[in-house]
Amino acid sequence: MSVGDQIGARIREKRVQLRIRQSQLAKMVGVSPSYLNLIEHNRRRIGGKLLTDLAEALAIDIDLLSEDGKSSKVARLEEAAYYHKVETQAESARELATRFPAWSSFLIELDRNVRSLEAKIDALSDRLSHDPQLATSLHEVITTVTAIRATSSILSDSDDIDPMWQMRFQRNISEDSLRLAEEAQALVDYLDADETEARTGTPYEEVEAFLHENDYHFEMIETETPDIDDILNISAIRSTAGRLLARNVLETYQMDATALPLASLIDDLPIQMG
Repeated sequence: MSVGDQIGARIREKRVQLRIRQSQLAKMVGVSPSYLNLIEHNRRRIGGKLLTDLAEALAIDIDLLSEDGKSSKVARLEEAAYYHKVETQAESARELATRFPAWSSFLIELDRNVRSLEAKIDALSDRLSHDPQLATSLHEVITTVTAIRATSSILSDSDDIDPMWQMRFQRNISEDSLRLAEEAQALVDYLDADETEARTGTPYEEVEAFLHENDYHFEMIETETPDIDDILNISAIRSTAGRLLARNVLETYQMDATALPLASLIDDLPIQMG
């Protein structure tokens, strides 16, 4: 039986699953029970509005009933199975999506989350290998934690420590704890800054957004000689590369404005600007 010949069978299976009588479903979609019976036994081909009405009445994705190939949900289930090296039988993904749509959506979302986490782990692993600052920060945190743990073990495992040494160990723990807090905060700030840069897009996109926001015109530069940093500091550009690119653009703009002031240009135009 081909995929197209299974439409009626899928309609019947879903109707039985929902415990809807054939006469009830026929009334819901505006056809006779006998005609619906022919459809369910694959003796009548359907499409268009009737197929849409049946899908709505059965609360099922129309792609799972139609004969226009695999639905996106079925394709994504098969892709997930292939990615995770799960051996499946032919049409098993379609059967799962048809009979258990909620479970299918859950599995698809789970697959998406797993892949996203794997990508983040790969990115972090790559950063640990190529980002000296991150590697150094993590090393400092781990070293400090190890020192605190070692000192704590000495205090907890020894009952006859000299009071003077005990005070030294306690002072060491206090100092190491403060250093750990500072190192951890520095690491968090570094990661937060990096995440902020990632959200803003590439440096070129930052500069493009900055120029577009100002309509490619900076009246402050036209009328006075401002400090470029003052303009950059009130902009939304956060990445170092983005600020460097924007600075080059603004410095060029400033030189052009000095060589050819906008007011003089407007006065010399044959057409008055209004």
